[in-house]
Amino acid sequence: MIKSIVKNNLKLSVLITTVFLFCLSIFNNFDLENLSKTNFFISFVLYFLLFLLVIDAYKKSKIVGVILFLSILLLPPNIFKEYKGTLFPITYMLFVSYFCFIVAVNIFNKWNLR
Repeated sequence: MIKSIVKNNLKLSVLITTVFLFCLSIFNNFDLENLSKTNFFISFVLYFLLFLLVIDAYKKSKIVGVILFLSILLLPPNIFKEYKGTLFPITYMLFVSYFCFIVAVNIFNKWNLR
């Protein structure tokens, strides 16, 4: 299940993650030194995993995909400066809920086939 999500959405997720992080870095006074730091690598992996789920959700249900994508905008602190650091639980709870839903549907389908 997870293997198929990664396999089907790998290239598009890498592209979207790269563009998203590049846009964020432009809004944050772009600096080439930031690309070599550990924070960039951690951010890239995190956004990559989130965009994998967004693309999968969008393929299954357009509304859920758009909601998950818009919730990613709550993560960077430079987008909503007045809510710095308080909106990220919304995003993570939405993604955990969607991931648990995927797992539950997969378990149900395996159980139903027996």
